[in-house]
Amino acid sequence: MSLRRIFLGVWLLSSGAHAQAPSKAECAGAAEKAQALREEKKLQASRKELLTCSQDACPKAVRLDCVAWLREVEVSLPSVAIRARGLDGADLADVKVSVDGQPLASRLDGSALAVDPGMHLFRFEFADGEVVESKVLISEGEKNRTILAEKKPRPAPSAPPSAPASAPSAPPGDALKAPAPSVLPWVFLGVGALSAGAFGGLQLWARSQRSDLEDSCGKTRTCTDAQVDPVRTKFLGSGVALGVSVISLGVAGALWIWSPSRNQSVGAAPLPGGASFAYSGSFLTPPRSPETDRAPLVCWRDASLPVVCGAGVHGGV
Repeated sequence: MSLRRIFLGVWLLSSGAHAQAPSKAECAGAAEKAQALREEKKLQASRKELLTCSQDACPKAVRLDCVAWLREVEVSLPSVAIRARGLDGADLADVKVSVDGQPLASRLDGSALAVDPGMHLFRFEFADGEVVESKVLISEGEKNRTILAEKKPRPAPSAPPSAPASAPSAPPGDALKAPAPSVLPWVFLGVGALSAGAFGGLQLWARSQRSDLEDSCGKTRTCTDAQVDPVRTKFLGSGVALGVSVISLGVAGALWIWSPSRNQSVGAAPLPGGASFAYSGSFLTPPRSPETDRAPLVCWRDASLPVVCGAGVHGGV
């Protein structure tokens, strides 16, 4: 700043109102305070005190020192030129500016504005309420530092997330339909329980009759076939009942483990010297390939053969 402007400021202060002229003590205090503020880099506040002690009412020695110091402060005091632009790049004037929370300008007019050196937070408030902030380091003695604030385009509202595309449904012929609940597991469970009861009853009955025969004709080995055959028949019947019980309980468990289809059949038939039992059905085994495997299960027993269960075999022996 030129000496002309410095002395103009001093003259305005001194000619403003002589009634408010500072006293000698106020002049000395202002000069001392200005030096302390200058060391703290608070140059604007120091400049204000130096303008006070530079007035004609102050002692000559103090006034001359303050004028010299004021010249140095004016040289060191930085200034900034604030500019603001809209989205179209045009300059904007209707912008409020503050520095570190303190108002700096209510409107931009292109003039330079004095700020203290150091790191500052500039806040720009546009007419539509948008706020832009910027941290700037201002150096001592830096003049007319241009600081530009630009409006930022607002992000477009995000579209609601679209529903994920559903996977194409498989043709009805390819879909594996869950079979309807079957009562066959309960049927086999009941048959197995009844057969187990029959086995126990026949065993007790046959053992009781055998014990009676052993106590009577068995001691003399004079028992006839008519006396022994009923006991043998009961033992044989208990064996058949045990086999039926084991098969029925096993089939019931298998039906619960695997999911049966509706193509099921069960049958039993008497045979010479025993009986046969057969079950045929298609089961859904755990998937091993894209195409689900299906296999019929058949179980049978008679007096001369052990219990047999097999897949892919239909019928009984």
